[in-house]
Amino acid sequence: MKLILATAVFLTLLACSQPPPVPEGPAVELWGIWEETFTAAEAQPAETELMVRLRAPSGAERDAEGFWDGGSNWRARFMPSEEGVWQYDARWETPAGSEPGGSGSFVCVRAESTKNPLLLRGPVSVPDGGRYFEHADGTPFFWLADTVWTASRRNSPAPSS
Repeated sequence: MKLILATAVFLTLLACSQPPPVPEGPAVELWGIWEETFTAAEAQPAETELMVRLRAPSGAERDAEGFWDGGSNWRARFMPSEEGVWQYDARWETPAGSEPGGSGSFVCVRAESTKNPLLLRGPVSVPDGGRYFEHADGTPFFWLADTVWTASRRNSPAPSS
């Protein structure tokens, strides 16, 4: 009896479970650059703006302004700050009103390795309090720099005798 009950529970759980979601769109690294090209169907007036609204996996929305890239091509760039599937909707803003410009999605994944170590921890900013720098993930950022004190002597011509 226990074996039949255990088998029934197992089959019920198996039938009710959903497969993991399949990632949609191209992959972009966390804190990397997402770039999309939008093509205008017709010539746009000079006052046209391309606005792209991006929805994070958490539901937060961010806007990115596009730019004209010659001819009928426009581009938008954005730095995703959350892992998961992002969705976007573009719209053309003209003096006459707003028109849809396309939509889509992309997947943001954590970088396994990168040539730029700053991309592993996120952009540098000044947190509340304003006394130090930190990365987006909360890791402290130590700014190490040096000054070339002898540059002024080396850039001037040698005195003539």
